[in-house]
Amino acid sequence: MVLAMLGTYLASFGEGLCMGFPNSSKNLWGKVFPNLSGTWFHLLLPIGGIIGSLTNAVCNKSIGRNKTIMVGAFEALIAMILLLMAKQFESLWALYLGVVFMGAACGIVSHTAPTYLHEVSHYKTRGKIVSGHPAAVAVGLSLSLLIGSNVHLHVLTCLSVLPFVFSSLVLALSPASPLWLAEKNRPKEAIQFALTKLHGPSDFADRQLQLLTSRRAMIFSNSVKTRSVHVPMAISMGLMVLQQLSGVSGVVAILYQYELSGRIIIAFCVTHTAMSIVAVFLHDVVGRKTLLYVSSSIEFLGLIILGATWGSVKLGFLGAERFSAGLITGLSVFIGGFSIGYGPVPWIMMNELSPSKAKTFTTTASTTTSWIFDTIVTETFSLLLKAAGGPVTFFVFSIFVVVSFVFVYLFVPETSGLTIEQLEKRFRDLYEKLFVSPSDSRDVVINEVGNDTESHSSHGSNP
Repeated sequence: MVLAMLGTYLASFGEGLCMGFPNSSKNLWGKVFPNLSGTWFHLLLPIGGIIGSLTNAVCNKSIGRNKTIMVGAFEALIAMILLLMAKQFESLWALYLGVVFMGAACGIVSHTAPTYLHEVSHYKTRGKIVSGHPAAVAVGLSLSLLIGSNVHLHVLTCLSVLPFVFSSLVLALSPASPLWLAEKNRPKEAIQFALTKLHGPSDFADRQLQLLTSRRAMIFSNSVKTRSVHVPMAISMGLMVLQQLSGVSGVVAILYQYELSGRIIIAFCVTHTAMSIVAVFLHDVVGRKTLLYVSSSIEFLGLIILGATWGSVKLGFLGAERFSAGLITGLSVFIGGFSIGYGPVPWIMMNELSPSKAKTFTTTASTTTSWIFDTIVTETFSLLLKAAGGPVTFFVFSIFVVVSFVFVYLFVPETSGLTIEQLEKRFRDLYEKLFVSPSDSRDVVINEVGNDTESHSSHGSNP
């Protein structure tokens, strides 16, 4: 279990370094390519993320979770080679392609890392273990933003990729996901070996083995068409959309686009890292839904502070020193709220809300949705800030934060401490209540009864 966690967290740390790379290296690349378009350059990484999250589904099904992360590491190495060539030969296309490959690596890790952690962990501690992924991303992103402009471009490029190399070495020694082994109809001995390496000789491992060896993988196309899959998938995708509509990617971008002072960036990075680590210890204690409520409330307050600060400067009410203090306060409050809830929770619930029978499809849809809206918000935030100013921009995104609060209240269930079987039954019951007439309910039960016997999986079965 330690190897699985270490290898995955190293990849997550690398993802964070790569996510910060376009912002932290923009000024360095600007010296090589004076006409480099900042906005276009910033969009390349999320575009690569979309590509990576889409292609990731094939690898997850065919070679397993830990090997898929290793594929992402290989793409990161390709990115490093292209970026070093771009600097050496002053090739703009090598730069663009290198950032896209870097984004593709991030897309693969952002999907597979929480999935792998979810499937190898005990259901009572899965919140803490899976939330280590976004915490490691936050640490990598913060480090990249802090050191980016202060190191040589070659050093920053290699540093961003190096964790992927170590991750591959560790994951090569890590067991495959027991759920994936069961879905691929691997021998009982292979599943038992993986469970023993993860959990040691224990009653929990024995019970998991009994459940998994009775499981048979369902046909992918048929499982996607199962109607009760649609509700949890819609909720998961909704959380991903609202995560990005908080404006977080735009807020990160303005740290460098407006050349804010070093202490503002330091305050942002320290808060982001600290609150992400604090959140790791809260998910299995407080619960997912409570953290989402707290997160959206604090995000709203942070955006209001930022909008008021920006507007006060425009009206001449604040000088440079108070403007800087207002930005530090607003950014710290906003990213603190994001880091404790809407940052990690959608990645945890992406797997908790994904029925076993259609997990690859639903998690791919959620991850791709996140990267698509990351691209949209990165572009829209910058354009809106230039066209309408700070107060309007932050007010618009604060409305989306209010919507996210309402969305959680109306649609999001509490998943902490529940097994996947319990969650699947809850969504099946909800679907029948909302969309199935009494005359059709018998057909739904007949169609789903086989799924009940198939849905006992390793990612959270109640021992």
